[in-house]
Amino acid sequence: MLAVHPHAGEFAVGKSDPAGLSDTKAYHYGVELCERGHVVCCPDLLCFEDRRPSERERTAGTTPSGADYEKFVAMERLLRGSSPSEVSLGPRRTLDVLAGHELVDPDAMGVLGHSLGGQEAAWLSWFDDRIAAAVVSSGTAQLAAVQRERITHNFALYVPGLLTVAIWWTYWRTSPRRRCW
Repeated sequence: MLAVHPHAGEFAVGKSDPAGLSDTKAYHYGVELCERGHVVCCPDLLCFEDRRPSERERTAGTTPSGADYEKFVAMERLLRGSSPSEVSLGPRRTLDVLAGHELVDPDAMGVLGHSLGGQEAAWLSWFDDRIAAAVVSSGTAQLAAVQRERITHNFALYVPGLLTVAIWWTYWRTSPRRRCW
């Protein structure tokens, strides 16, 4: 099982939440999975805990930190035509490691996440066939609602061209001619 941490604006805390090392007991779901007999890995997402600039860089002020660093990384990735979403890197690489472990059945892997972790769990379950089960707690919303209500969601939701694909998919799904395609 992959247990993906929430956002909550707590950049110093990432994997420590699901791994049971934080003060927020409600986010210790990785520990609960272990207690139920699962092999669990709790990775840090980009910009959180061990995947943010070093303490020396943050103290010296030579790099943005916290929300400013997250924004910088998001803008850099968007400029390159990519996304700050981790679906293509972090969690998928973690699945590679899990799949190679002797105690893991590579055909029975799953992912669980809350908030940003839930969003990444949804992405991962959509794009990686190795995921046999996914639990998404919060973290997702209808794009139409996000746009209509002008919700400033976390940066990892924003994928270049996603709205265009979503509009095409909605049209195709509701079109009376879709049976002909």
